[in-house]
Amino acid sequence: MALPVILLNCIGNEHKDYIKQQVQVKNPYLDTMEEDILYHFNLSTKTHNLPEMFGDTKFVCVGGSANRMRAFAQFMHHEMKLTGTPEDISDICEGTDRYCMYKVGPVLSISHGMGVPSISIMMHELIKLLHHAQCRDVVLFRLGTSGGVGKTRLICCFTQRLQKHI
Repeated sequence: MALPVILLNCIGNEHKDYIKQQVQVKNPYLDTMEEDILYHFNLSTKTHNLPEMFGDTKFVCVGGSANRMRAFAQFMHHEMKLTGTPEDISDICEGTDRYCMYKVGPVLSISHGMGVPSISIMMHELIKLLHHAQCRDVVLFRLGTSGGVGKTRLICCFTQRLQKHI
């Protein structure tokens, strides 16, 4: 599996080409809110210390299946040789039935369900979460199938969109 190797090679390395900028949200009212409830993640700026929980996040890996994202988080836990057992990681979103989220070291693994509406809701709350957590230099990956490409038994790594209207 190439992706974890890429992640592990990047962890702890200083990359001068990265933009050293906090995740930005173009909503001038976001920082003036008394509380921002990330309902589908079961998180809030008032009840959770988001910078403490997520501030060291460098990689966000999203995929459709909750089971696949748990397995990926367990794999990363094992590969990074973190303390505890990979089976003991807990779902940060377990108070909701929409998504699952696992944090292992600097890697955040999140399911997004199926379809554009589901991933849109997840991405909206994810971007606000990363902003509230004051994350910097975050790289986002999507793991999973890529239907409609027309190839079988092929590993694809897209670095730009395939169609002008996507």
